[in-house]
Amino acid sequence: MPLIMLKCNGCGGAVSLDTEKNIGFCPYCGARFIRETPVNNYTMNVTNNVTNTFKDANVTVVNEDNEKKIEAANTFLQLGQYVTAGRKFSEVIDSNPSDYRGWWGVALAMFNQLRKESPISLPNEGEPEHSLRCYEARCQSIDDYFNKALFMCKDNCIKQRINSNYNTYIVERNKVISNYRKRKNDKEAEYTEQNNTKQKKRSAAWLITFLVIYIPVVLIINILADNFWGSAMLGLVVAGILRYCWFYWFYY
Repeated sequence: MPLIMLKCNGCGGAVSLDTEKNIGFCPYCGARFIRETPVNNYTMNVTNNVTNTFKDANVTVVNEDNEKKIEAANTFLQLGQYVTAGRKFSEVIDSNPSDYRGWWGVALAMFNQLRKESPISLPNEGEPEHSLRCYEARCQSIDDYFNKALFMCKDNCIKQRINSNYNTYIVERNKVISNYRKRKNDKEAEYTEQNNTKQKKRSAAWLITFLVIYIPVVLIINILADNFWGSAMLGLVVAGILRYCWFYWFYY
Protein backbone atom coordinates (compact mmCIF):
# COMPACT_ATOMS: atom_id res chain seq x y z
CA MET A 1 0.00 0.00 0.00
CA PRO A 2 1.96 3.07 -1.24
CA LEU A 3 1.93 6.24 0.82
CA ILE A 4 2.50 9.86 -0.14
CA MET A 5 4.31 12.08 2.36
CA LEU A 6 2.80 15.54 2.78
CA LYS A 7 3.54 18.45 5.06
CA CYS A 8 0.63 19.72 7.17
CA ASN A 9 0.07 23.40 6.58
CA GLY A 10 -1.44 23.82 10.02
CA CYS A 11 1.36 22.55 12.23
CA GLY A 12 4.13 21.61 9.79
CA GLY A 13 4.05 17.96 10.76
CA ALA A 14 4.62 15.08 8.33
CA VAL A 15 1.40 13.48 7.05
CA SER A 16 1.14 10.12 5.33
CA LEU A 17 -1.63 9.98 2.73
CA ASP A 18 -2.75 6.56 1.48
CA THR A 19 -2.99 6.62 -2.33
CA GLU A 20 -5.80 4.04 -2.20
CA LYS A 21 -7.91 6.17 0.16
CA ASN A 22 -9.43 9.59 -0.28
CA ILE A 23 -9.04 10.93 3.26
CA GLY A 24 -6.01 11.50 5.48
CA PHE A 25 -5.52 13.08 8.90
CA CYS A 26 -2.66 14.98 10.47
CA PRO A 27 -1.64 12.97 13.57
CA TYR A 28 -0.49 16.17 15.32
CA CYS A 29 -3.24 18.77 14.85
CA GLY A 30 -6.07 16.64 13.40
CA ALA A 31 -6.41 18.55 10.12
CA ARG A 32 -8.29 16.49 7.53
CA PHE A 33 -7.08 16.08 3.94
CA ILE A 34 -9.38 15.08 1.09
CA ARG A 35 -7.64 13.72 -2.01
CA GLU A 36 -9.63 14.27 -5.18
CA THR A 37 -7.17 12.71 -7.67
CA PRO A 38 -3.84 10.88 -7.32
CA VAL A 39 -0.98 13.16 -6.37
CA ASN A 40 2.28 12.88 -8.31
CA ASN A 41 5.20 15.28 -8.72
CA TYR A 42 3.56 18.22 -6.94
CA THR A 43 4.56 21.38 -5.14
CA MET A 44 2.70 21.76 -1.81
CA ASN A 45 1.22 25.11 -0.77
CA VAL A 46 -2.12 24.61 1.00
CA THR A 47 -4.17 27.09 3.03
CA ASN A 48 -7.40 26.40 4.88
CA ASN A 49 -10.51 25.98 2.70
CA VAL A 50 -8.61 26.81 -0.49
CA THR A 51 -8.24 24.21 -3.23
CA ASN A 52 -4.78 24.30 -4.82
CA THR A 53 -4.20 22.70 -8.18
CA PHE A 54 -1.06 20.60 -8.53
CA LYS A 55 0.19 18.58 -11.39
CA ASP A 56 -2.43 15.86 -11.94
CA ALA A 57 -4.04 16.56 -8.56
CA ASN A 58 -6.28 18.77 -6.41
CA VAL A 59 -5.80 18.80 -2.64
CA THR A 60 -8.22 20.52 -0.26
CA VAL A 61 -7.64 21.17 3.42
CA VAL A 62 -10.90 21.08 5.37
CA ASN A 63 -11.11 23.19 8.53
CA GLU A 64 -14.28 22.18 10.34
CA ASP A 65 -13.80 24.85 13.01
CA ASN A 66 -13.86 27.58 10.35
CA GLU A 67 -17.12 26.24 8.92
CA LYS A 68 -18.67 26.23 12.39
CA LYS A 69 -17.67 29.86 12.87
CA ILE A 70 -19.29 30.82 9.57
CA GLU A 71 -22.44 28.87 10.42
CA ALA A 72 -22.67 30.55 13.84
CA ALA A 73 -22.02 34.00 12.34
CA ASN A 74 -24.75 33.51 9.74
CA THR A 75 -27.16 32.47 12.50
CA PHE A 76 -26.48 35.65 14.46
CA LEU A 77 -26.87 37.64 11.25
CA GLN A 78 -30.30 36.13 10.60
CA LEU A 79 -31.35 36.78 14.21
CA GLY A 80 -30.47 40.46 13.86
CA GLN A 81 -27.59 40.31 16.34
CA TYR A 82 -25.30 42.19 14.00
CA VAL A 83 -22.57 43.15 16.46
CA THR A 84 -22.08 39.52 17.53
CA ALA A 85 -22.28 38.36 13.92
CA GLY A 86 -19.57 40.86 12.97
CA ARG A 87 -17.29 39.52 15.70
CA LYS A 88 -17.78 35.95 14.51
CA PHE A 89 -17.05 36.85 10.91
CA SER A 90 -13.95 38.74 12.09
CA GLU A 91 -12.75 35.52 13.71
CA VAL A 92 -13.12 33.84 10.32
CA ILE A 93 -10.99 36.57 8.77
CA ASP A 94 -8.33 36.16 11.47
CA SER A 95 -8.14 32.40 10.99
CA ASN A 96 -8.55 32.38 7.21
CA PRO A 97 -8.17 35.77 5.50
CA SER A 98 -8.48 34.22 2.05
CA ASP A 99 -12.09 33.16 2.70
CA TYR A 100 -14.33 35.78 1.08
CA ARG A 101 -17.23 34.81 3.35
CA GLY A 102 -15.56 36.42 6.36
CA TRP A 103 -15.14 39.78 4.60
CA TRP A 104 -18.61 39.62 3.08
CA GLY A 105 -20.15 38.72 6.42
CA VAL A 106 -18.51 41.61 8.29
CA ALA A 107 -19.67 44.02 5.56
CA LEU A 108 -23.27 42.77 5.86
CA ALA A 109 -23.20 42.87 9.66
CA MET A 110 -21.85 46.44 9.74
CA PHE A 111 -24.31 47.55 7.04
CA ASN A 112 -27.33 46.12 8.86
CA GLN A 113 -26.17 47.57 12.19
CA LEU A 114 -25.77 50.97 10.53
CA ARG A 115 -29.25 50.95 8.99
CA LYS A 116 -30.69 49.78 12.34
CA GLU A 117 -29.41 52.85 14.17
CA SER A 118 -31.13 56.24 14.25
CA PRO A 119 -30.39 58.92 11.59
CA ILE A 120 -27.22 60.97 11.85
CA SER A 121 -27.66 63.49 14.65
CA LEU A 122 -27.44 67.15 13.68
CA PRO A 123 -24.69 69.32 15.21
CA ASN A 124 -25.48 72.31 17.38
CA GLU A 125 -24.79 75.79 16.10
CA GLY A 126 -21.06 76.34 15.57
CA GLU A 127 -20.12 72.72 16.31
CA PRO A 128 -18.27 70.47 13.82
CA GLU A 129 -20.20 67.71 12.05
CA HIS A 130 -18.81 64.99 14.31
CA SER A 131 -21.69 62.55 13.79
CA LEU A 132 -21.40 62.81 10.01
CA ARG A 133 -17.65 62.21 10.16
CA CYS A 134 -18.19 59.07 12.27
CA TYR A 135 -20.85 57.81 9.87
CA GLU A 136 -18.60 58.37 6.85
CA ALA A 137 -15.71 56.59 8.60
CA ARG A 138 -17.92 53.55 9.26
CA CYS A 139 -19.10 53.62 5.65
CA GLN A 140 -15.48 53.61 4.49
CA SER A 141 -14.86 50.46 6.54
CA ILE A 142 -17.89 48.78 4.95
CA ASP A 143 -16.60 49.74 1.50
CA ASP A 144 -13.25 48.17 2.32
CA TYR A 145 -14.84 44.89 3.48
CA PHE A 146 -17.07 44.63 0.40
CA ASN A 147 -14.13 45.30 -1.92
CA LYS A 148 -12.00 42.73 -0.10
CA ALA A 149 -14.78 40.14 -0.43
CA LEU A 150 -15.03 40.83 -4.17
CA PHE A 151 -11.27 40.51 -4.51
CA MET A 152 -11.12 37.19 -2.63
CA CYS A 153 -14.15 35.62 -4.32
CA LYS A 154 -13.42 33.73 -7.54
CA ASP A 155 -16.97 32.60 -8.28
CA ASN A 156 -18.68 35.01 -10.68
CA CYS A 157 -22.18 34.03 -9.54
CA ILE A 158 -21.33 34.80 -5.90
CA LYS A 159 -19.60 38.01 -6.98
CA GLN A 160 -22.90 39.13 -8.49
CA ARG A 161 -24.62 38.55 -5.14
CA ILE A 162 -21.90 40.50 -3.31
CA ASN A 163 -22.23 43.31 -5.85
CA SER A 164 -26.00 43.34 -5.36
CA ASN A 165 -25.55 43.75 -1.59
CA TYR A 166 -22.92 46.40 -2.19
CA ASN A 167 -25.15 48.41 -4.52
CA THR A 168 -28.04 48.24 -2.03
CA TYR A 169 -25.72 49.53 0.66
CA ILE A 170 -24.50 52.41 -1.54
CA VAL A 171 -28.08 53.50 -2.34
CA GLU A 172 -29.09 53.51 1.32
CA ARG A 173 -25.87 55.23 2.40
CA ASN A 174 -26.42 58.05 -0.11
CA LYS A 175 -30.06 58.33 1.00
CA VAL A 176 -29.05 58.69 4.66
CA ILE A 177 -26.45 61.35 3.88
CA SER A 178 -28.90 63.20 1.61
CA ASN A 179 -31.51 63.14 4.37
CA TYR A 180 -28.94 64.48 6.82
CA ARG A 181 -28.04 67.36 4.48
CA LYS A 182 -31.73 68.23 4.03
CA ARG A 183 -32.40 68.21 7.78
CA LYS A 184 -29.30 70.32 8.38
CA ASN A 185 -30.31 72.87 5.73
CA ASP A 186 -33.85 73.03 7.15
CA LYS A 187 -32.46 73.59 10.63
CA GLU A 188 -30.13 76.34 9.40
CA ALA A 189 -33.01 78.02 7.53
CA GLU A 190 -35.16 77.86 10.66
CA TYR A 191 -32.33 79.27 12.76
CA THR A 192 -31.83 82.13 10.26
CA GLU A 193 -35.55 82.90 10.27
CA GLN A 194 -35.58 82.98 14.08
CA ASN A 195 -32.59 85.35 14.08
CA ASN A 196 -34.32 87.62 11.56
CA THR A 197 -37.46 87.66 13.69
CA LYS A 198 -35.41 88.50 16.79
CA GLN A 199 -33.63 91.26 14.92
CA LYS A 200 -36.95 92.77 13.81
CA LYS A 201 -38.21 92.65 17.39
CA ARG A 202 -34.99 94.26 18.58
CA SER A 203 -35.28 97.07 16.03
CA ALA A 204 -38.92 97.64 16.94
CA ALA A 205 -37.98 97.72 20.61
CA TRP A 206 -35.36 100.40 20.01
CA LEU A 207 -37.75 102.55 18.00
CA ILE A 208 -40.63 102.23 20.46
CA THR A 209 -38.24 102.95 23.33
CA PHE A 210 -37.14 106.18 21.70
CA LEU A 211 -40.64 107.35 20.83
CA VAL A 212 -42.52 106.21 23.92
CA ILE A 213 -39.95 106.58 26.71
CA TYR A 214 -37.08 108.87 25.84
CA ILE A 215 -38.94 111.90 24.41
CA PRO A 216 -41.58 112.12 27.21
CA VAL A 217 -38.89 111.72 29.89
CA VAL A 218 -36.76 114.49 28.32
CA LEU A 219 -39.76 116.84 28.08
CA ILE A 220 -40.84 116.21 31.67
CA ILE A 221 -37.33 116.70 33.05
CA ASN A 222 -36.86 119.79 30.88
CA ILE A 223 -40.02 121.37 32.30
CA LEU A 224 -39.01 120.57 35.88
CA ALA A 225 -35.35 121.54 35.56
CA ASP A 226 -35.81 124.45 33.15
CA ASN A 227 -32.46 123.48 31.61
CA PHE A 228 -32.65 121.83 28.20
CA TRP A 229 -29.17 120.32 27.98
CA GLY A 230 -29.15 119.15 31.57
CA SER A 231 -32.57 117.65 31.23
CA ALA A 232 -31.60 116.04 27.95
CA MET A 233 -28.62 114.26 29.53
CA LEU A 234 -30.58 113.25 32.61
CA GLY A 235 -33.42 112.09 30.41
CA LEU A 236 -31.00 109.98 28.42
CA VAL A 237 -29.84 108.17 31.55
CA VAL A 238 -33.35 107.62 32.89
CA ALA A 239 -34.69 106.55 29.50
CA GLY A 240 -31.76 104.16 29.05
CA ILE A 241 -32.54 102.44 32.34
CA LEU A 242 -36.24 102.20 31.50
CA ARG A 243 -35.44 101.09 27.98
CA TYR A 244 -33.37 98.12 29.12
CA CYS A 245 -36.03 97.04 31.61
CA TRP A 246 -38.78 97.30 29.00
CA PHE A 247 -36.65 95.88 26.18
CA TYR A 248 -35.87 92.61 27.99
CA TRP A 249 -39.51 92.23 28.98
CA PHE A 250 -40.59 92.79 25.36
CA TYR A 251 -37.85 90.68 23.78
CA TYR A 252 -37.98 87.63 26.04
